[in-house]
Amino acid sequence: MRVVVYTHLLGSREDVVEWVRGALLTEYQKRLAPPDWERFLQRYRQLLIPQLEDQRPYFYSYPRILIWGALPKISGRL
Repeated sequence: MRVVVYTHLLGSREDVVEWVRGALLTEYQKRLAPPDWERFLQRYRQLLIPQLEDQRPYFYSYPRILIWGALPKISGRL
């Protein structure tokens, strides 16, 4: 296991929503009906933006935990 932190210099804190939308939130969008997705995104933005400092440009860091594993080899079986 390892942690990798990706850093991005964005134009403003509002751009964080668009970045996350294209990375993390795509699976949410696939599973929600368009009206539900729009409500979700609006609420996400409403909750996230006030928590971020209003800096321009905005430095955004995105940590990812990378985990890998292997199945044990069992002799004589696939």
